[in-house]
Amino acid sequence: MEAIAAGGARIGGIMSTELTVILLGAGVVALAWFLLKFGQTLARWALIFGVLAAVIILGLALWENARATRKAVTVATVASAGAAGASGVAVLLGGMLVAALGAVGYLALRLRVAEGRPLLPRRKPRKRRLSDGLPDNEPVIYAVEESDGVDLSDLDLSDWGW
Repeated sequence: MEAIAAGGARIGGIMSTELTVILLGAGVVALAWFLLKFGQTLARWALIFGVLAAVIILGLALWENARATRKAVTVATVASAGAAGASGVAVLLGGMLVAALGAVGYLALRLRVAEGRPLLPRRKPRKRRLSDGLPDNEPVIYAVEESDGVDLSDLDLSDWGW
């Protein structure tokens, strides 16, 4: 990790953007002073060296940006490889789960067929009560006929109030 100096420049590395802008501004001021003081010949040489310095500074900044971008791409590649591995394991486990559920379902169907039971359970018919459709508070009268061999005189009708 590089230390940051109070002026904003990194110690032991490339200059920061703020320092680059300050140096360019100082260069423009120096060029203007040279033009006023020493004339065109010296100003031309100062302009050439200033442009060269600006190009070198810009090149170094772009080179640093490219290096940082390469490092970020390397880190992202490593991270994505880990994420892809985890996703692959999740897909593999999901596929195994689906295969296991399919095998259990197939074996359950074969067992039902082997036992002679139907594949789908049948609905049980609902038992109808005699009181279905009748109001609860009204009395119900049942007609019982005598048939051969049945004596209704032995019938106990006390539960119904008879």
